[in-house]
Amino acid sequence: MARRQVISTGKDVASAVIRGLNELGRRRDQVDVTILQKPTKGFLGIGSKKAKVQIVEKAWDSEHSTPMRTGIRKRSSMNYNPNKKSRRTRRPRHLVEKSVTIREPKANETQKLPSLEIQNAVVPDNMKQPMEEAKNALNEMLGKMGVKVSKLNAWWDAKQERLLLTFDCDFPALVIGKEAKTLQAIQYLITLMVSRNFNSPISVVADTQNYWNKLEEKLNKDISYALTTIRRNKRPYRFRPMSAQMRRYIHHYLAAEQDIVTVSEGEGKWRKVVLKIAKPEDKIAKPEPETQPVIMVTETTKAEEIQLQKPEDTPVQDSCVLTAESANCSQDNADNAAENNIIETAQEEKTDVQTVSAETETVQIELEEEPLKITQAEDSVNPTEEQKTEETK
Repeated sequence: MARRQVISTGKDVASAVIRGLNELGRRRDQVDVTILQKPTKGFLGIGSKKAKVQIVEKAWDSEHSTPMRTGIRKRSSMNYNPNKKSRRTRRPRHLVEKSVTIREPKANETQKLPSLEIQNAVVPDNMKQPMEEAKNALNEMLGKMGVKVSKLNAWWDAKQERLLLTFDCDFPALVIGKEAKTLQAIQYLITLMVSRNFNSPISVVADTQNYWNKLEEKLNKDISYALTTIRRNKRPYRFRPMSAQMRRYIHHYLAAEQDIVTVSEGEGKWRKVVLKIAKPEDKIAKPEPETQPVIMVTETTKAEEIQLQKPEDTPVQDSCVLTAESANCSQDNADNAAENNIIETAQEEKTDVQTVSAETETVQIELEEEPLKITQAEDSVNPTEEQKTEETK
């Protein structure tokens, strides 16, 4: 059977193909399309060309109603296998029986002892009684849960400033819970009980199956990497969001680093620890010990003489007072010399006043004697009438 074909034109290739399919009355999957000429716009409409395509019907098989491409070899009947299941006859996956492997429960892991630093730490006197009470509270709480406790020990972690309780139990999965929520709740209750009984905040951590120990070892590696990174790049380093217990561990772990400052940012489950380079104003200056003794000074005389009060508490204070007296000898000598100078100047002024008063007296005496001499001279120059009569006689 000859195949029909048609050549159609259009503004573009798609419109030309649609026009040719309408002429043949076929679908796009029933024909072969050959592009004879692509459209061109030209210049200002001059020299423009339309698209031209050739559409040919596909070859049809006599046995099937669907068109088939020419040149494709038929599937040979020799390769047909009736026993082979087609994909349509296969059973759905959810109905296929799967071999389920039953995993045995993981054996309980023995709780390890803490580090030698914690084992050999000296327990403060004010923490011995809280440690015993925390042990009793944990034992009683797990007993009411139906869990048998063994190897229960209490330790004092001086670096983290907390009470560490380590123990083994027969149902660790029940005690730890999903994401350690049950274990954290037990720690929180014991912390409240101990802190309220002793009127001071005391942090308590309970560990079994080495749960917290493994997390802290992994966290120590992250901290060392963070310190190396922040000291090299001089930029803040942010840890992943973590629980309050792990954030507190980082703060206490890096408390001894003078060039690093730790802060927490975020809210809720997204709260995290951030490391920053310490600035000069962030560093807290440690107070220097006092080496100079305190000197007590009192005013006893009008000349402001300084006398040191010698304390009688300890011999150390006596030595301090002697040292202070030796240090103030020069000041006392200077005050005495100034006082002597004042007295000498006063005496000199007194003598000057006496000499001035004596001189004034002599001047007054001389002034009193001078009129007598003048009267005697006047008498000698102007003789009285008696003298005249005596001379005439």
